[in-house]
Amino acid sequence: MFRLVDVIPFDKNFFTTALVSSYPKEPNLTDKGIIFGVKENRFRKVDAILNLCFKLNIATNTDDFEPIKASDKYYEWLVDMDNFDYAYFDPQWIGQYGTRYYYKKFYNCKLIKKKLFQTIKEKPDTQPERDYIDIYVRKTWK
Repeated sequence: MFRLVDVIPFDKNFFTTALVSSYPKEPNLTDKGIIFGVKENRFRKVDAILNLCFKLNIATNTDDFEPIKASDKYYEWLVDMDNFDYAYFDPQWIGQYGTRYYYKKFYNCKLIKKKLFQTIKEKPDTQPERDYIDIYVRKTWK
């Protein structure tokens, strides 16, 4: 089976257009939000563009990402993990969009590791513990 991966060269203009088109325009509930009544603003286009940024090591803590950052605490954290106020961090966020590029980005952020470790010490055998093991022990993103 042929996969179209790394075949099309990166184009800054096309990326900028894709980024702008991914900006959250209005509240968007996920399936989980609709079914279980959990308020969760997640945007598939935003998740995909951030995945691309993490894959290509594109800095996300620039003004271009401000509309994404302003949409939700989750995206505020994703866009600038090193400067996020971890008092607002929810360990469940780790598994929201579990791609190898997200996990690799998490692996390289010492604050996430510290916060996850605190969480699993308090509440072992939880999804954050499994995420911690996948990211830092098993390194499933490699």
